[in-house]
Amino acid sequence: MTAPLSRYLKDFSTPKVDLTRVPKTYFPEIEEPISRDTRPLVKAPPEPVIDIEAERQSAYGRGREHAEMEMRARHQAEIAALRAEHEAECEAIRERLENQAAAMIHQRFSEIGSLLAGMICEQTAQVLAPILQETLADKAVESLAAAIRHSIDGEAVKITVRGPARMFEALETRLSGTEVTFRHVETDDIDLSAEFGDSILMTRLSAWADTVRKVIA
Repeated sequence: MTAPLSRYLKDFSTPKVDLTRVPKTYFPEIEEPISRDTRPLVKAPPEPVIDIEAERQSAYGRGREHAEMEMRARHQAEIAALRAEHEAECEAIRERLENQAAAMIHQRFSEIGSLLAGMICEQTAQVLAPILQETLADKAVESLAAAIRHSIDGEAVKITVRGPARMFEALETRLSGTEVTFRHVETDDIDLSAEFGDSILMTRLSAWADTVRKVIA
């Protein structure tokens, strides 16, 4: 700025103050602060002392207790599962053994029933065979006598009879009123045969005896 012009303009620069001439009490709040609160000052309580090691031990104890509880619960659950599995296996084994025992008992009863039936049949056949044989022998002798009587038609005939003496005697008795002359040849055969002329008549007891022997055997 030129010198002539600056003389006519106002000076806006900060005025210089001589602080040595300012009294000390001019700014009393800075030099000596005075509190307006007349109550006595109360000291704050001291902060509690924290025992780090004790806190660490306490936290460790709580964690260990929690872990032991979890392990105990898991262990009890595993034991319960094993017990349930064991009971299921025992039940399956028991059921299988019961079924096997029932099947075995049924099979044995069937075998015993068949054996008893066979024994009863055999014993019955052994008891009834002689009775039936005697009855059938009597009927066979009766049939043979009727056949001889029909064949000779009242004529005098000589007949050769072969077979057991008992059956021959029965045949002779049944033909006692005829003109028949008998010649008996005793044999061990159970059948009785009668020969006269060109005719041969005989009983069929041997076939029945073979059937009885097969049943008894």
